[in-house]
Amino acid sequence: MNTIFLLLFLTFCTLLVVYLYNRVNTGKTANLKELYSEGLDMLVSGKRYAAYNNFKQIIKQNSNNIMAYIRLGQVLRENGNYVKAIKIHKSILLRKKLSSYETIELHKNLSKDYFKIENYKQAINECKKIIDIDSNNEWALKEIIRLYKNINDWENAFIYLKQYFEIFGKIDNKKLALYKVYQAKYQLLSNDFIKSKNTLEEALSYNKEEPLIYYFLAKANSEESNVKYDEALLIEKDDLNKYDNKDKYNECIKEAKEILAKSIPLWTHFCEINPKYSWLALPLIKDALFALDRYSEMETTLIALNKRYPDNIEILINLADYYSHKGEIDSSIEYIDMAIEKDDKAYLSKLIKIKLLSEKSNNAELSKSLEELITSLTKNDRFQVLNNSNINNDYKALFDLNE
Repeated sequence: MNTIFLLLFLTFCTLLVVYLYNRVNTGKTANLKELYSEGLDMLVSGKRYAAYNNFKQIIKQNSNNIMAYIRLGQVLRENGNYVKAIKIHKSILLRKKLSSYETIELHKNLSKDYFKIENYKQAINECKKIIDIDSNNEWALKEIIRLYKNINDWENAFIYLKQYFEIFGKIDNKKLALYKVYQAKYQLLSNDFIKSKNTLEEALSYNKEEPLIYYFLAKANSEESNVKYDEALLIEKDDLNKYDNKDKYNECIKEAKEILAKSIPLWTHFCEINPKYSWLALPLIKDALFALDRYSEMETTLIALNKRYPDNIEILINLADYYSHKGEIDSSIEYIDMAIEKDDKAYLSKLIKIKLLSEKSNNAELSKSLEELITSLTKNDRFQVLNNSNINNDYKALFDLNE
């Protein structure tokens, strides 16, 4: 009887211990969850110090709480302590048995840490580690595109943008074409004309209607022409009378002109399909025709554009400028009056009219001063931005038109 009673008593004690243990630990788990939830709320509302204390308290009670460590590093990063944030986040990499979710969150935070210290290469690597775990991770794909754009690596930005479209929705060929234009722009900066043109031809395969492709194809030809012309100048400086130098000089000049001539129809097409931004290309067409001794063609080009776009002030201004250079002041004033009539606030047009009237009255000194001012204004990026207030962001970036 005593044995049975003893066994019952021991069983009761065991069950009581198990019950109390589970109750304490359940309460502890609930308390940790509550602390974590509070910490996240504090973090969102900007109460970083309070959030930091919450996550520290969680870690003190449970050193295996990976998410608390990650959030602790996040608080430090958002508080400007980037190096310590990296140190905490990197220390978690040494832990074993991290879940996929924890690993992704860790690399996400490390990418943000490295971005803050401008280590973009490592920030990109952290995104790639996320994609290795989850190839359809939307945040990582968007971030890697943003990071490649940030360092002007448009070739890789294009690759990941295409991948993003293939996974998450309809392909935007216009955007893909624009990324190729950006890529070509940076290839041009290093005078890689062949690569730049090939990239732009590839852009055309995505969107033949994108005006910027034609503008930069023309620009690539124009800059290649300048390089050839500079080669000719070096030969001339060396001595044209030297053996074979004259032939080399003539060949360079011929090549320069042939390449430059390819730019004119491309810039003209840019104006035709994008008259709003004709002010970007018309001065370049004019300069190219001058260089090729074909300036008389400017009249035909401008008149054709004016017939299609009679309300385009830039075309009217350029027509006025053309007739002014020919000495046909009355025709020039006629076109500038049309421009003023279209937009009474077009101050450049009014300034040009004053210059034309001074020419007509033979005030050469005033006319010359106004010509210099007008030329300076039309070549000034800030003036063009202010004068064309609705400039597309891609145009601002590609043409470095910053307000």
